[in-house]
Amino acid sequence: MTKGDAGGNSRLVKWLEIPKTRTGMVVTILSVVTLLLVAGMIVLALTVSNLRGDTAEAMLETEAALAAVVDAQEQAQPGWVTSGFADVQPLGWGFLLVDLATEETEEGTTVTGSVINSTALNHYNATFRIVLTDEYTGEFILDTLESGSSDSFEVTIPDTGELPIPDELRIIYLGSEVAYY
Repeated sequence: MTKGDAGGNSRLVKWLEIPKTRTGMVVTILSVVTLLLVAGMIVLALTVSNLRGDTAEAMLETEAALAAVVDAQEQAQPGWVTSGFADVQPLGWGFLLVDLATEETEEGTTVTGSVINSTALNHYNATFRIVLTDEYTGEFILDTLESGSSDSFEVTIPDTGELPIPDELRIIYLGSEVAYY
């Protein structure tokens, strides 16, 4: 063993002897606790960071799922019809639609067609709303719609501008007066 090695070993031995004194033991314990706390904080920070990412991803997935549910519920409601479809389409509420046509004009979008009353009641002042989008709607009233008959309508929804004619639109029955005998 060389002289340099003995000096290094004696310093190592002295360092290891520190915990043998009361102060040395307290310092050693506090040092170990501090190191464990720092390591725990690092692990906690990494875990929180991962949880934040997972939570954000889960929230986006939840939003997409809720939007799909809302769309499905809306599509399940009556009144959805295919634009430009001339054959008979059910509107719901006992009404049918035939000869639906949509056209872009200078004033806006013009929607035409005929509503058939398939109920056993005569309807007076039957009011319907056409919905192209949430922003673009129009209403029409059919004065007399007797049982088994039909009546035509033409509605121009103004200022639709560059709005393309949708593949599907909604015609909602709002209400009417009926006479019971």
